[in-house]
Amino acid sequence: MLLEAIADDVADDPERRAGHGAAEASLVSELADLLGEAKGPVSPSAEPPWPGEPLTWSETRVLRYLPTHMGAREIAAELFISANTVRTHLRHLYRKLGAHSRQEAVQRARAIGLLAVSSRRP
Repeated sequence: MLLEAIADDVADDPERRAGHGAAEASLVSELADLLGEAKGPVSPSAEPPWPGEPLTWSETRVLRYLPTHMGAREIAAELFISANTVRTHLRHLYRKLGAHSRQEAVQRARAIGLLAVSSRRP
């Protein structure tokens, strides 16, 4: 709120704005833009934000199979890895996506752009 007040004060006062150098004016303008974006409409979402921990290459490979109805053994056979490795990757995926089920993991992965949205109708 303090930064917002400073940015509003400087932006509204031409004398104070003129007293700033080019770098300071740019910084104030950037701050005002950021604050404007933060005040903008936020779309309500039941999905939690992406936690920030990136998926590994192997986890991403397993993630691609989640929308299918293949089990861990079938996914393992497709990827030439063990079923235990698939289950380990699934645990990590669920944790990183904040999901508790396969369906929830797929929904969250689609919501954040890690999986393409299905064209099939439910």
